[in-house]
Amino acid sequence: MSKKSWQAMYKFIRRLNLVFAVGVILYALYTSWPFIKIEALELRNKLTPGPIVFNSLMILIPPYKLRNSHYVASSLPSFREKTKAEPVFSKYETYLEIPSVHIRGQVVDGADEKAMDLGFWHYPGTGDIKHGGNIVIVGHRYLKLPPAQDTFFNLDKVKLGDRILLKNRLGEWQFVVISKRIVAVDEVSLLLNSSNQLTLITCHPVWTSKARLVVIAKPVRQSEFKENLF
Repeated sequence: MSKKSWQAMYKFIRRLNLVFAVGVILYALYTSWPFIKIEALELRNKLTPGPIVFNSLMILIPPYKLRNSHYVASSLPSFREKTKAEPVFSKYETYLEIPSVHIRGQVVDGADEKAMDLGFWHYPGTGDIKHGGNIVIVGHRYLKLPPAQDTFFNLDKVKLGDRILLKNRLGEWQFVVISKRIVAVDEVSLLLNSSNQLTLITCHPVWTSKARLVVIAKPVRQSEFKENLF
């Protein structure tokens, strides 16, 4: 090859390397953007004048951040202390599924937000699949993104009439969505309903925690809650 040919090839390879490097940087920014957003929001909250109290439903910051944050406090202590119920969901490896929006993940019991490290969190003191009542399950909105399914990122796409399933090795419990609404951060009445229902909660709008997205579903058959199954 002539000298000009080698020079042309050298320039082409340099440009190709540059394009590749830019592509790698853009891809890295795209995949890490949710975490950058979380860190930015956390910094903004820390710089906000005055005390900031994250109530029990606060799921803006990842659980590993919550452990070390002096801002964390429970606004519902009496509700948490209401019962020391058997950890039915974890014990029987229960999974939550919403086929219409590709959500599927394990439901875990736990005393606080740290449980969300492991899956969707069954809020302490609320109903369960053994005794019925208002089953409240809380999940992160954007700590994980699709195609991951163990996230409530797509919860806003749920429609009235969609089916929600709770499954474990003992059986399957079916619910049908009857309500989807946005509520204030400090709205706790949705926890107090004692009728047999499933209540799913996550942050809204996406990338923020200004409000809560709440999906409520009723059991297809009320008779599905039977203690003798356990």
